[in-house]
Amino acid sequence: MISSHRFNMLSVCILGIWLISTGLFAQDNDWGFVGTHIYNLNQSNVGIGTGGVGITSKLRVICPNTAQNIVAEFRNTATNAQNRIGIQGYSVPQANFGTGGAFYGGLYGIYSSSTISGAGTRYGGFFVAANGVTNYGVRTSVSGANPSYGIYNGVNISNNYAYGNYNAITVTNNYAYGTFNNATATNGNYAYGTYNSATAVNGNYAYGTYSSVRAKKFAFGNYNYAVGDTNVYGVVAQASGTSNVFGILATAPASATNYAGYFNGNLHVTGSFTVTSDERLKDNVAAIQGSLEKVMQLQPKEYFYNSGKYPGLNLPKEKQFGLIAQEVASVIPEIVKEESVPVKPGNPGPRGEHIYESEKYQGVNYIAMIPILVQAIQEQQKQIEMLKARLQD
Repeated sequence: MISSHRFNMLSVCILGIWLISTGLFAQDNDWGFVGTHIYNLNQSNVGIGTGGVGITSKLRVICPNTAQNIVAEFRNTATNAQNRIGIQGYSVPQANFGTGGAFYGGLYGIYSSSTISGAGTRYGGFFVAANGVTNYGVRTSVSGANPSYGIYNGVNISNNYAYGNYNAITVTNNYAYGTFNNATATNGNYAYGTYNSATAVNGNYAYGTYSSVRAKKFAFGNYNYAVGDTNVYGVVAQASGTSNVFGILATAPASATNYAGYFNGNLHVTGSFTVTSDERLKDNVAAIQGSLEKVMQLQPKEYFYNSGKYPGLNLPKEKQFGLIAQEVASVIPEIVKEESVPVKPGNPGPRGEHIYESEKYQGVNYIAMIPILVQAIQEQQKQIEMLKARLQD
């Protein structure tokens, strides 16, 4: 008995022999075959459902039947193989020319889905760009009068991890962007550089945006630049939950020039500041001595900042009351620190982003002065009590 596979091959061979013998196949030398493969000999265009006219591409398929959802289907049914490709687009291997694939649709230009169950990682889309002066893994251009999204991510999973946007980019030269967005609402109300909705229904982790960034000089996990007339927010963070809820959580290794948060301008809060002071976190605890003597050496001043000379610092223009860091350093050097401040505008990035070179200035830790002042008051009170006792005697 002949197997179905051998029968199909035999049928193709018989068909080919018949086409050649009848002259239908060789009458203009357009077609040839090798085994089960049929190919075009003269690089002509091929049309399916085109009626023989309007074939302007190498292969054109037209499906006038509206009841048929799929015009062309490509399947690779190989199992247990990671690098199998259903369809591959390739165009002109020359710098700055050629498009691998162009897709147009009334609803979706490209719709991709990876939902096969089982072990491993699924990618709805995987894009690679390399070796150019500028490389984009994904680049979108969106315009219209209605709400428009360069990339809109809505992620909903029932287990552990949900990523609205996950970017890991490595370059060997100047600039690497996990996500670069330029959103403008010319006459409208709302413009979002990135808007992500990520939900882990029964799981532990959901990331609206996750970025892993490394650079030798300037590394921005997230760079936001917002311009407008009113209600302009560089970053808006909202969080809700039952416990351990953080609108923004920022960390930086403890160092003289490291800051978990740096604000170039005024800072306003409607809540309260809390400084960690748990006894379990402290060593070598001792009482402060000689606080009153130190406080008496301090010289409080009133002054104005030279905001015109240092515009990049956004210094306040109102009258200030405080201390001079260099003077405090001679009395209580522990609360004075030389700080690396990003103040001097450097060369802008390729997208016009503001990049600041750092300069060093002296700063005073006013919060650290609170226990010194408390101790000074206590020492002063003891002196007052001693004087009262003498007067009573």
